[in-house]
Amino acid sequence: MTLTANLALQIMNNMHDALITVDLQGLITSWNRAAERIYGWQHAEVLGHAVDQVLQTDYSPLPNYAAIKTQLIQQGWWSGQIQQRHRNGQTLTIHSTVSVIYNDTAEHCGVVSINRDITDYAQLLDAPTAEVPTTASIGPGDGFWEWDIPNHRILFSSRMHELLERPAEQYVERDKSIFQMIHPDDFEYLDNQLNAHLQQRQPFNVEIRLHTGDTQDTYRWFLIRGQARWNAQGYPMSMLGTMTDIDDLRRDDLEVEDRKRNLEARFVEHSSSLQHNLQLVGSINAATPDFIYTYNLAERRFAYTNRSLLTMLGYEAPYTTNFSGHIPMNLVHPDDLDKLEAHFQQMTTLADDTLVEFEYRLRDAAEQWRWFYCREMVFQRQHNGQIAFILGIASDITLRKQTEDALRQAYNDLSSAHAQLDRANRLKNEFLANMTHELRTPLNAIIGRAESLLEQLYGHLNPRQHNAVVTIGESGRHLLELINDLLDLSKIEADRLYLEVEPVSIQDLCEACQRLMSTTAEKHQLTLRLQLDPALPLVFTDGRRLRQILLNLLANAIKFTPAGGHVDFQATWQPEVGHVVFTVVDNGIGIAEDDMDMLFQPFVQIDSGLQRQFPGTGLGLALVARLVDRMGGSIRVTSKLGQGSRFTIFLATGSEPLLQQQPKTVQQGLRVLLADDHGPNLIWYETLLSGLGYQVRIAHDGKECLQAANAILPDLMVIDLQMPQLAGIELIQRLRAIPALANTPLIALTALDRPNDEARCRAAGATHYLHKPLMPHLLLKIFNEI
Repeated sequence: MTLTANLALQIMNNMHDALITVDLQGLITSWNRAAERIYGWQHAEVLGHAVDQVLQTDYSPLPNYAAIKTQLIQQGWWSGQIQQRHRNGQTLTIHSTVSVIYNDTAEHCGVVSINRDITDYAQLLDAPTAEVPTTASIGPGDGFWEWDIPNHRILFSSRMHELLERPAEQYVERDKSIFQMIHPDDFEYLDNQLNAHLQQRQPFNVEIRLHTGDTQDTYRWFLIRGQARWNAQGYPMSMLGTMTDIDDLRRDDLEVEDRKRNLEARFVEHSSSLQHNLQLVGSINAATPDFIYTYNLAERRFAYTNRSLLTMLGYEAPYTTNFSGHIPMNLVHPDDLDKLEAHFQQMTTLADDTLVEFEYRLRDAAEQWRWFYCREMVFQRQHNGQIAFILGIASDITLRKQTEDALRQAYNDLSSAHAQLDRANRLKNEFLANMTHELRTPLNAIIGRAESLLEQLYGHLNPRQHNAVVTIGESGRHLLELINDLLDLSKIEADRLYLEVEPVSIQDLCEACQRLMSTTAEKHQLTLRLQLDPALPLVFTDGRRLRQILLNLLANAIKFTPAGGHVDFQATWQPEVGHVVFTVVDNGIGIAEDDMDMLFQPFVQIDSGLQRQFPGTGLGLALVARLVDRMGGSIRVTSKLGQGSRFTIFLATGSEPLLQQQPKTVQQGLRVLLADDHGPNLIWYETLLSGLGYQVRIAHDGKECLQAANAILPDLMVIDLQMPQLAGIELIQRLRAIPALANTPLIALTALDRPNDEARCRAAGATHYLHKPLMPHLLLKIFNEI
């Protein structure tokens, strides 16, 4: 596999650093594309001109220029930082590596310089400490560090912590853990180099071994470069630098040295103007972990590779010795053979400067499949225009593929587990709902027979019998209440509890709750006090569920308040926000702050001791919280242990005073047809819309709705989908069959939530599809839009 001059020239012109050659008279003899970009001078403009006149090199940052010239003559190379000029006059900070060029008779005939623009990095070094970034910004693989010399602290970037496999501490004490990481054999060398830099200001550029991770005797090779900053008195105050992981390069030292000798032998065969290019190619190839190659498309074999493909796969001699340069098809994954062949066919018609990417798998020495990601383009064509060679880079992406597979499997497992949990929860709620219905039937019989016995319908009861029957009845009713709570909770969890909205007098409801709980309060020797806001309005809500909420709160307050205490029950109206506020306050045992999070959890009593002193299932407050949320309200709790608790419910609901504030943007006299088999719903629908100026016609079933529609030809229709005689999709279709109503707005109402119901209703002709309970502001919004 021969490295050709053409390949070397192409790599030179595409390298990132400026490459300049100068003869013994100081005249420029070569100038690559990177030099044009960095300095602003074109190749034709500088050839034959003095390099010092073009670049105006300033060696003043260097302490001893004479020593540099001596090193260049004696050792054949020098590397350091200088300043040069851009064509526009801008000062550039350049890191320069200079090597001597020899002719065929081993005589010095010039120098080659590889220059990297580090102006931005130099400015970073000159920045105050507060401006130094906390992450490495030098390059994708380098770590960044800053040493605060007087305070013996070193600041590491996040990349430094990754390289050293250390916890991300902000500072590391220099006199402690930092020196513990240095290999014992490298300590004296590092100390000498560091002192030479700080005291004599010599360049600091060292390769040492540092301990990484938590495993004992685990060291890696790192290249550490740095630059100190001195104060006016000449004392070093801080030092900034970078660290590069070169472990793979050092461990492959023998292979690199052998390749270097081979490259040097090839340099003699080529002109001296290409010697520096070949050195650069060797350095690039040795540094990259990727597989770089040129491929002879006609002969289907590698013409040049930077390393052995089989060695990368872990194979050893004699298998590697007999490698002919052809891709070993027996190592290609069976599923990738056709894809690889199709790729070769595609490459035969590839246009210049077109990059092709593809992936395939090869079997390694451990019988494992390794993924390779390849990027290829045309490198050289024959005289007839056909492609001769392809230039490519292949990267081992096995780890990335394994990570993607692991993430994909984890996502699938999580999705499956989530689906199973949803199904289990649904089955649990369905089971609870079915069981509570099944339990109600025998309980109703038990309670009914107990009441019949108390009425002495089956004969006279003696006192002992009477007490036993009373106990049976009370226990049955208590169990029925628990079952009802459990059924309600399961309905809410299954999203199957629907509210029945109707006009409700808050005053009458609160007074009824007080009457029901007064006997219980007196039995516990408590005072139950009711305070009502005289401005309480008539509201539209589910009265039965609201009473259930309030009775639960009152029963809970009475239950946990000792004899002699009091329970205050209040209801107020906040017209500015449209809230009815209910408050239940007691001076009972109170709730600890740590127990607040468990207060509304089902089947939980916050103190196991209370379960014996105050028996219960722990369903009451859980049900209250869920019902309040279902009704669009919120609940707030404040409590102090030993002093009592305050439960406050904010219920946002449509009320007559609030509805009267709605802007009357409707057209007076529009005809509205309301169809619903639930009387209370019709009452509040009619009250609401009549008050806004609509002419309302009501219907109690599907057939009456159809007759009314033909009679009045309404401008708007509000239709409940669950009505007797004629309902649902068929009713909508019958209404749309009336020519005058073909385009009349139709709002479909439902208390059910089944898949595809909305799509079917809209397909039949519904313009809107709403779930019960229907809030007044939502209905008015839709009417205004229509």
